[in-house]
Amino acid sequence: MEPLESNRHRLAMNVLIDSLDEFWSDRRDFFAGGNMFIYYSSAQARNRDFRGPDFFAVLNVDGLVARQGWVVWEEGGRYSFITQRSSPSTGRPSPSRS
Repeated sequence: MEPLESNRHRLAMNVLIDSLDEFWSDRRDFFAGGNMFIYYSSAQARNRDFRGPDFFAVLNVDGLVARQGWVVWEEGGRYSFITQRSSPSTGRPSPSRS
């Protein structure tokens, strides 16, 4: 079972998203999200090989469109910046991962 993030981890994600929203409050051409699945290909989606980074931002898109996830091929192949905050449980590989 994958561990859930701590409250501190969640707050850090929200600070990144809220800071970008505030910094670019006059812009509507970006999307900032976190803990949302990013789908890079339809094959990945079919295989249920999902990735949900802590924070990501994409420029030159309609930021007013509500999204449940980021579907790269439906967004013109766009993704600009993705980050995952490391923790002791995610910072070192487990014996089962190589």
